[in-house]
Amino acid sequence: MADGSAGHPRADPGTDRPADRPAALPPYLRPAAVATVAGGGALGSVLRWCATTLPGGGDLGPLLAVNVVGALLLGLLTTVLARSGPDTGLRRTLRLGLGTGVLGGFTSYSALAAAVTTGSAAGGAAGVAGPSPVGVAYVAVSVGLGLVAAWAGIRAGERLVPDTAATPGGGTC
Repeated sequence: MADGSAGHPRADPGTDRPADRPAALPPYLRPAAVATVAGGGALGSVLRWCATTLPGGGDLGPLLAVNVVGALLLGLLTTVLARSGPDTGLRRTLRLGLGTGVLGGFTSYSALAAAVTTGSAAGGAAGVAGPSPVGVAYVAVSVGLGLVAAWAGIRAGERLVPDTAATPGGGTC
């Protein structure tokens, strides 16, 4: 039997953790992290609801705008946080609360998909099952603009925070 210096059997011979001490939860499963994501998600969902129920907004225009703006902000946030240092402490809390939480709740490709498949997208006939051609095009435009917006957010983040891992030749590792 492999005993540690304190006489406790080891849970795994490659670790210093005694078998009778439970392993710590991963950071993303700790109650504070879950609460941060849940609170941020609730706030983001309310913000999306407010933005998509504005008078005169139309069916999917506000949802498209929300998704594109959210993709831009998520690209910006994750790049700035990643270039600012390790994913610990305040940076981790901001990533979980603002990125996964607020922006994850704010954006909603599932709401877009639901609107398209129920026929409520522009061009969909009421009571007709399945997506309309206009709805399918709308999804393609939404995803395409989201990718461009995320890329723009990443590029903006790169300009705001210099890469600390830059090589002498100017490239990054």
